Amino acid sequence: YILSIPGIGLIGCATILAETGGLGNYRHVKQVISLAGLNLCESSSGLYQGKRHISHRGRKSLRQILYMLGMKQASKGMPLHLKYKSFVDRGVPKPKAIVAISINLLRIAFALVHNKSTFSPERYPVAQ
Repeated sequence: YILSIPGIGLIGCATILAETGGLGNYRHVKQVISLAGLNLCESSSGLYQGKRHISHRGRKSLRQILYMLGMKQASKGMPLHLKYKSFVDRGVPKPKAIVAISINLLRIAFALVHNKSTFSPERYPVAQ
């Protein structure tokens, strides 16, 4: 199911499956996002409100391969390119936009595995 997403090859799919132990073993996509260390956190205390950033707690190699796949999806002709372009046009720095694309790609892969379906651009509209 994951290989049906354009831009994901055998090595990317194998790494995702090896690091997660299979996406079908999780009940919610937030568990997988936390496993990758891509969940948002902030350091706040009292009236001080810190900046939000990804937690970096989790599997570094999963986070790295998702970032690489996010860079591939950001290129022209890929399904998530329009979403990446909308982030950059709004003023989001390019590395942060790629992390957001990586999270979106992980959500799509999780949905494909749980629904037991293949990727189709009509079913998963990501251009906003």
